[in-house]
Amino acid sequence: MSDLELATFSPCAGVSLRYGRLRVPDARGVALVLHGRTGFIEKYGEVIAELGALGLAVWSFDWRGQGLSTRLLDNPHKGHIDRFETYLEDLAAFVVAVLAPQAAAIPGPRVLVAHSMGAHLALRHLHDRPDDFSLAALTSPMVRIRGPVPPRVQQGVAALGARFGRADRYVSGGDWGPRHQRFITNKRTHDRARFEAVIACVRADPRLALGGPTLGWLAAAHRSIAVLLAPGYPERITAPVLAVAGGDDAIVDTCATVRLMARLPAGRVVVVPEAKHEILHERDPQREPFWRHFVEVLARDPGWRESARMR
Repeated sequence: MSDLELATFSPCAGVSLRYGRLRVPDARGVALVLHGRTGFIEKYGEVIAELGALGLAVWSFDWRGQGLSTRLLDNPHKGHIDRFETYLEDLAAFVVAVLAPQAAAIPGPRVLVAHSMGAHLALRHLHDRPDDFSLAALTSPMVRIRGPVPPRVQQGVAALGARFGRADRYVSGGDWGPRHQRFITNKRTHDRARFEAVIACVRADPRLALGGPTLGWLAAAHRSIAVLLAPGYPERITAPVLAVAGGDDAIVDTCATVRLMARLPAGRVVVVPEAKHEILHERDPQREPFWRHFVEVLARDPGWRESARMR
């Protein structure tokens, strides 16, 4: 992380988003890393370094409402958003105002590397702005949210709560605290060292802490999922997309990811049987399939091959 340049930009009045940039000498392409819900730049330090080692200059930013970007409620622990289109507007603003000008001189492909909620938003961005990125590599995309009740019940409860003025109430989880720091009950990774490294980041800077989602966030997530799964929508995502999903994922539905990727013209899915939700924070054997398939997809990109020829 010492090589990462940190700065902020404002997509609109009253909102500041923190971003990071990794400069890579003679970079052959550009990668934008999009976090999942609760993610922040420091959490992806290892991933950013690995992308840099491949020859990609890397950018990443904290979503509105998390990390060190502007929080949206008086209680900063609450994971909240009004609508997912707000995230998409921030992403588009970042690409136009920061990524495009800063990466203008770098040859090669523009790559999205995204996890969970970020992977969901990556798919929607590829649909809405197909010329921004050459390809995408996703982990555990949020296509269907798993939970103690079926998604339709989740959606109904969240929508009802939001309608009656309770959008800022927690769905579950509460403020970030001891329950979020227990490795034994976590649903994210089998790797204790990587799990503890993330916890250490939050302990070092408590401003990074984020608790459970609100009813408003959950209602917005289900509305956006309905858009993503609508007839004809994924069929218009033409960029090559690699999705790597965990066979032991208890947060999002891997089967739903497999079904969605079959609808993309250039979609490819890899299921890692023993991986939990956060594949890039898993043990090395569960991480390896992502990197192996990512390098294969990257090698087929014309811009990547051309950048190699020019070196």
